[in-house]
Amino acid sequence: NQFHLYILFLALGVFLIYLKTKKKLPNHVTFLLFVGIIFCDLYIFGHQFNARSVSPDKYFYFPKYYLQQLKKERDREPFRINARAGSYMLLRRNQGNLDHVELIEGYEPLRLERFEYFNIPGEKKLALLNVKYKITIKNNRAGLDLNSSYLPRAKMFYNFYVVDEKEEVLNMLSQDTFNYQNILILEEKPPIVLNGEDSAHVVRVVKHQPEEISIEVETEKPGLLFLSEIFYPEWNVYVNGKEKKLYCADYALRAVPIEAGEHRILFKFDTTIFMKGFFITMMTLLLAAVIIYFKI
Repeated sequence: NQFHLYILFLALGVFLIYLKTKKKLPNHVTFLLFVGIIFCDLYIFGHQFNARSVSPDKYFYFPKYYLQQLKKERDREPFRINARAGSYMLLRRNQGNLDHVELIEGYEPLRLERFEYFNIPGEKKLALLNVKYKITIKNNRAGLDLNSSYLPRAKMFYNFYVVDEKEEVLNMLSQDTFNYQNILILEEKPPIVLNGEDSAHVVRVVKHQPEEISIEVETEKPGLLFLSEIFYPEWNVYVNGKEKKLYCADYALRAVPIEAGEHRILFKFDTTIFMKGFFITMMTLLLAAVIIYFKI
């Protein structure tokens, strides 16, 4: 239905432009028709947001006690919540944004390939995705329970395997005997030698923003800093101010080699592509304005 509506509005817009170029319609009529098309398009999409009989406060209600507890824990460490299972939902759609709670559910027209095909057993997937609390269904009622096997948002690993086939990575992660809590799977060999023995370490997430993540690490031995964020090529990583190679860990997540000692690690999104797109958009608008003004 959405595709058909898209085609309909696109055809109407093109038809109006055609009539305008052929001087079949006066300016004020063309303007009103375009306003009407835009109104219909936006109304079909968003009219339900204003037509509910329930107030937003009641619609997005979540017990304050639970919310306060979650926010207190969030101040100590970042974590995610699994709040949906089938038709059961503890939180409304988009409510995570309102209450500042990180959820693993949502919708996105441009889905990342690494996450789209991250198909491993549910419990392991929740653990790797830093899901501290998960929805449980008992007697047809939904509740929120602690996921005791969850991994922190950032963690040091001192053992790894190198597997260059993506499907094989998923197969290994899916095996019941694989120790995902202590072993990472990389697709490329990093320039670091580990003996597989654990080490005393401290990891602190100092800053966590959509485009920038800052972490402080103290470790007695070299290792791999694991970050439970989806791997994407446009993210760069800097260790003590020097750019390092970012590795894909456990098929969909991130890792960076760390030497023994104290370090500050910065993950930063590269906005070069965005700025190129912004420049092209601005130049297009400028060209369109010139064409309209001089009636070229």
